[in-house]
Amino acid sequence: MYFQQRLIFLFCLLLCQNLVKAAGIHELKTTIHHNAILLDTLIVTNDTNICKGQSVPIQALPAFSYAWTPKTGLNDTAISNPVATPVTTTKYLLQTQTIGNNLVVNGDFSAGNTGFTSQYLYSLSGIPEGVYFVGTNSYPWHPFLNPHVDHTTGTGNMLLVNGDTVFNIIIWKQDISVIPNTNYIFSVWLQSIYSGNPAELQFSINGNPVGNIFKASATEGQWQQFYTTWQSGNTTNASISVINKDTIRTGNDFALDDIVFAPLLVDKDSITITVVNKPVLALNADTAICTGTALQLRASGASSYVWQANSYLSSTTIANPIAMPLKDTSFIVIGYNLPNCFSSDTVNVHLLPTPTFSIIGNSGFCKGDSTTLQIVGANGTYSWQPSASLSNTTIANPIAKPLVTTQYNVTVTDANKCSTTDSVVVIVNQPPNLVLTKDNDINCVKAVTTLHANGGAKYYWYPTQTLQYAATANPIATPSTTTIYHVKSYSDQGCYGEDSILVTVSNTPSDVGYQMPSAFTPNGDGINDCFGVKKWGNVSHLQLDIYNRFGERIFSGYDSNACWDGTYKGVAQPLGTYVYQVVATTNCGEVYRKGTVVLIR
Repeated sequence: MYFQQRLIFLFCLLLCQNLVKAAGIHELKTTIHHNAILLDTLIVTNDTNICKGQSVPIQALPAFSYAWTPKTGLNDTAISNPVATPVTTTKYLLQTQTIGNNLVVNGDFSAGNTGFTSQYLYSLSGIPEGVYFVGTNSYPWHPFLNPHVDHTTGTGNMLLVNGDTVFNIIIWKQDISVIPNTNYIFSVWLQSIYSGNPAELQFSINGNPVGNIFKASATEGQWQQFYTTWQSGNTTNASISVINKDTIRTGNDFALDDIVFAPLLVDKDSITITVVNKPVLALNADTAICTGTALQLRASGASSYVWQANSYLSSTTIANPIAMPLKDTSFIVIGYNLPNCFSSDTVNVHLLPTPTFSIIGNSGFCKGDSTTLQIVGANGTYSWQPSASLSNTTIANPIAKPLVTTQYNVTVTDANKCSTTDSVVVIVNQPPNLVLTKDNDINCVKAVTTLHANGGAKYYWYPTQTLQYAATANPIATPSTTTIYHVKSYSDQGCYGEDSILVTVSNTPSDVGYQMPSAFTPNGDGINDCFGVKKWGNVSHLQLDIYNRFGERIFSGYDSNACWDGTYKGVAQPLGTYVYQVVATTNCGEVYRKGTVVLIR
């Protein structure tokens, strides 16, 4: 629909631009359709906004006349397309006269020979004079004429006339009801269908001539328009006639088409042009900021904003973007009240350097030690965190005594209030997390126990008098009295830790204690290679005797380390069963054991 309206608008614009006023006759040089289309609005241009000092063209639809008010700011108040330059918001009113619906019945003769009367005779032949015909072509209606077609489409009907020599004879007539005191337009298209003696016609309404005698073109087939206006006064009827004024017999052959009689309608419309002032921008003052910090830009005074494209801005289309420049930068903003109503401003931002420094201090010491942290390369004020393990949090060289590995953060602020934060990690090596266990306590059944330490790298047990392998993680203990064994341990980083474990000694006798092995394997593999009482714990006055199957004593031992290795006089004894006898004084008193042991090879 919009496209169709635009075509109608362009057509009507060309139509009305070709109105020629001469001696009260308006000759229209382009086509008027017999059914005028009324659009919804007179002014094509929408209500609009302009920047103060600017102009805007206003376009109205084609009309007979235009009257714009007020005239202030308009270059012309009587045309369809004035240019408006108002200094304040203005509502312009337009009053026009436009052509209404065609009141002529069958004005384009599409319905044939109907709707009108004529003093000529209707004839299927164009001979003789004084006849007319409704058809599509001048030939073969009149065999001596060249073919000519209608004005509207080139294929429709038209009124073909062989002019009579009788003066003032009525060629076409139609009565139309009209509204009193109303302006009407009257239009007829005329062409010569014979080049000699062009027709001369008088148009009249209610017996009164309208306009001068209208003469057809001497050029065959050239359509011309008669156009005039008429005021109805107090009458309610218009008797419209086309009258012959040419009495010469030769020639006077012509065609009529597209007869229009329509009211001139008064229409009104308006357009409001809002005048908008150019923005008066307010922006941050030029400033200096610390490198690496953000600046809140603030612009005001406009409806919308566009900042010059810049990677330093959080946004380029808001009034208050965040700027974080990496160098001295000029930030330019354009403020808009309308797309073509804008102004710009600039804020210059200078970057101040931030403090540069390093932090030194020892690291990797053991828990309980301390180190001095030292800032090198920057002066100003200092703020250290965390504060719990520092001697002072506001100096350049605090003493740090952390219990665990700690990251210390320090912020240095210079005279320009620019700050830099850096950090240092102080590694604290922890002492071994010792876990001590024992196999058992000492009693008459279990005369020896093994101690166990975990969590360290090196171990040193004491007291050493009743320990074997005191410098290992798992020493063997044979105390005769309840004893607390201590162990000192070092981590791989050399940090020291200490712990202790209690071994209880009970001397209550028991028949099930102080057992002897039932077999051994003296094969040199380090496992069960000899037979003895080493695991009896503290013993004294010990005598261990071994006898072969012949009753011969082949081994005797007299202390707790005594151990038969399966030889006699340096000769390995054969596998078999041997008799042992042992007498010893122990923590639980005197113990006597006798039995057999199997030597296995």
